[in-house]
Amino acid sequence: MKIATITLLSIISMVAFFNSQSIKASAAKFAEASRGLKEKEESKSYGPGFEVYNKAPNTITIIICNDGRLKEIINIPSNGKCLRNVDLQEKIELVLYSQPTKIEQFWTLEQPIKPTPNHIYSFNAPGKTKYVTWNPAKSPSLYPQTGVWMGLLGTSDSGYSLKNNLSQGQISGR
Repeated sequence: MKIATITLLSIISMVAFFNSQSIKASAAKFAEASRGLKEKEESKSYGPGFEVYNKAPNTITIIICNDGRLKEIINIPSNGKCLRNVDLQEKIELVLYSQPTKIEQFWTLEQPIKPTPNHIYSFNAPGKTKYVTWNPAKSPSLYPQTGVWMGLLGTSDSGYSLKNNLSQGQISGR
C-alpha cells in the first residue's frame, strides 16, 4: 500500500510539473500576444497624426506641406477641426491665413506664396503626432492641444492619445 501511495504521489507530482511548464509557456505566449495587441492599439490610438483645432471666431485657411511639398489647402470653420493622415517622420509645415483665402500661387524657390500668409509654422518633431490648436486670442496663438477637460483625459479634442504629441518647443513660427 505504501508503494502504491508513493507511486501515485510521484505520478501526481509529474503531472503537476508538466502542467505547470505548459501553463508557464502558455502564459508567456499569451503575455507576448497581449503586448503586441496593446502596441497595435496604442499606435492606433495616436490617430491620423495631424489635427488643427480652430478656436478663432472666424474661418481660417491652412496649407499643409510635407517635406516642402503641398499636401492640401483647407478651410476650417470657427470651432472646427481638420484631421489628416501624415507621415510622422517627415517635416511638416503649416501655412495659415487668419481668414478664408483663395490661394493664387503656391511658392517655389523662385516665387513666394500669393497672397502672403499671416503665419508659417514648422514642426520639428519627428515621430510625434502634431495635434495643435489655433487661438489668436492666446499667446502663442498656435500651441499643442491640451485636450478635453484641461488635459485630464490625456486625449485630443477628437479623442486621440496625446502621449506622443509634440511640445511647444517643437513648433517654430516665421
